[in-house]
Amino acid sequence: MIICQKCYTCNTLAFKDVTTPIVERYIKERDDISEMFSRIKRSILNIDEELENLAQLISAIDSFRVGMGVNVEVLRERVRKLRGPYRMENWPQVYKDMEEIRDLPLEKEPRTRLYMNIFVFLRYLVKQFFLIVGIVLFIFLLSFRFPFGLTLKHLQYILYAIIGIWGAMTVVRAYARDKMKMFYYHHQKDYKKNEERLQKAAQDLIHKMGKLATEKGQNPKRYRFNMYQKDYKNITILRKPGWLRDFYVVAVKKR
Repeated sequence: MIICQKCYTCNTLAFKDVTTPIVERYIKERDDISEMFSRIKRSILNIDEELENLAQLISAIDSFRVGMGVNVEVLRERVRKLRGPYRMENWPQVYKDMEEIRDLPLEKEPRTRLYMNIFVFLRYLVKQFFLIVGIVLFIFLLSFRFPFGLTLKHLQYILYAIIGIWGAMTVVRAYARDKMKMFYYHHQKDYKKNEERLQKAAQDLIHKMGKLATEKGQNPKRYRFNMYQKDYKNITILRKPGWLRDFYVVAVKKR
């Protein structure tokens, strides 16, 4: 590891280079876990994999429009899964636009990249807290015993700790998210063309998903997904942003 001692900005860049692989490792682990649960959900609820894949792609592309996307490589695998009629014709350009938006902080304000890493890392940890609590409760419901020799008093202290840590992580995550939003808000003109192309790409996939849902006789509301922007045609907004949710929950309309 080489750390430049010339100025604070150089140290920030060096810190970014060290933390990014760690964050990317957690992203990969998160995606692996998400994929595992997706397979379980598809088998139990009879979810169509192709429609689910399109929904996740649309959500991911939209997140890059506001600088909230991070893992571009995962999208490559999802694009490869699409059948010919539903493939993205201009994927190389879309990929380039997403990378340019993601890397914009490196050119303008390197510190913002650190906020992006913090945001993604804490988002992952928050989900793991819920997963751990869910597993403990699941074991308790099955056996009516607390796992690992825990007593009700122990669980009470653990619950207090989880609530405290979760609250702290939520505050820090919200702070990092707001810093990211402010950066991209003040630099809109620097990535306007990229953002416009991503909007068109997401809109194209929305049309294709609506058509596919009609062909397969599926209810689009079963394949709801998250979006930060709402400037799309043929979508239904199911939930609006709230205190604990900074995105829209939407579903496509059949075509």
